[in-house]
Amino acid sequence: MTNFLRVVLPIGIIIAIVGGVTYMTQLAPPPPVTSKPAEPVAVQPVAVPPLVIPDPKGTWDRDQPWYAREFEIKSEGNYDFWVANRRNETVTVVLRNKSCQCADVEMSVVDADKLDRMARNTATLSAATHLFGGAGFDPLGLNLLPVMEKIERKQMVPFEGSFKVPPADPRTGVRLAIVRLFFRAKEAGPVRLTAEIHAAGADQIPVATRFELAYMISPPVLIYPRTVPLGDIKAGETRRQEFLVWSASRPSFPLQAPPAAENPCFEFSDPIPMTAMEMAKFNDRFPANYPITRPLSGYKVMMTVHERKGDAQLDLGPINRKLKFNNATEFEAEVDVTGTVRGDVVLTGEKGEQDKIQLGEFYSDQPAHKIVQVRTSNPGLKLKYVSVSPPELEVKLTEKAGFWLLRVDVPANSVVGTLPNGSHVLLETTGSQSRRVRLPLVGAGLIR
Repeated sequence: MTNFLRVVLPIGIIIAIVGGVTYMTQLAPPPPVTSKPAEPVAVQPVAVPPLVIPDPKGTWDRDQPWYAREFEIKSEGNYDFWVANRRNETVTVVLRNKSCQCADVEMSVVDADKLDRMARNTATLSAATHLFGGAGFDPLGLNLLPVMEKIERKQMVPFEGSFKVPPADPRTGVRLAIVRLFFRAKEAGPVRLTAEIHAAGADQIPVATRFELAYMISPPVLIYPRTVPLGDIKAGETRRQEFLVWSASRPSFPLQAPPAAENPCFEFSDPIPMTAMEMAKFNDRFPANYPITRPLSGYKVMMTVHERKGDAQLDLGPINRKLKFNNATEFEAEVDVTGTVRGDVVLTGEKGEQDKIQLGEFYSDQPAHKIVQVRTSNPGLKLKYVSVSPPELEVKLTEKAGFWLLRVDVPANSVVGTLPNGSHVLLETTGSQSRRVRLPLVGAGLIR
């Protein structure tokens, strides 16, 4: 219905006068017979521009003009801008520029005979609607398809060649043409496509028109929220978060939650398909600045994060995990989960740093190091070093009076660029109830 309206309304604007004249002709009594022949429809009023263009800014939905239609990555789409020549002379059109190599600009002329039949049939149907009632009846749309059939399109190249729009047809007073923006969806995100044409009649005074079209390129499956801040999690606590997983391009798709074996403290409910009513009111659940989306299918999934579940416990320290729904499939959707698990072990750096070991920036061809303090709220708690990632780094843990010194050494030529995501030092408390402590590492090796 959205595409139908955006095509029908511009045509209606252009030929409304034609249909109205024909409509009145059919309802009015026949005129007296005279020897004077009937005159054709006036073609060229004063100051008519080379092309009449009702809507140079593409609108996917008249009720929600800010909606940008969604197209799946690697798909193709197009939008038709209707234009009309109301002059009694040929109008020459030249493409000046287009904003993206991912798009093509095409032009075509609507068959004048089909348009004339459409205008007459529309007037007849309008008369029938008026006489017999028919609320909501749209006669214009019934005759649209024949006008669109077998239109020959010509691709336009900036400053190469031109397109000729013939003079207005005396029967209808117009010559309809179409400027089509055809595009290929490459990368996810919002897109604003533009194309500028110059149209000129015999007066050779070109008139510039800039067409604009906004649309959204989306992956097959989307998820909200994309980031989940859990905050501080203490012993015995849990956190819950509901995810909405949907597709704006697929009427159905499978959904598999992240494997429980990889994250035993992360629990997911079975996916629940969204109802038609939920999808109709889908955007009510998002912040005001979130782009409008129109799901064709979707699910609700609840995630519960346990500080402890059975024998499993979250590592003490920051949480920075990427959870993948439908992992390694075309329907994959990724979520970033962050937070901090608080416990008996606290990291303090030289400048009061907490929660992560910040190596900063260093020259990769020279050795570098960082020393931080690790303290515990339990005086009898002992710590031991377990591992480091990346393994090229070297770690030394030394017990002092009431705290531990943790030294991280970066050998020369071992790190070039930013440390990989997930870099960390892993410690463990000793005793009958041992607990792992994960300390993230951040930093970058510079090249000089």
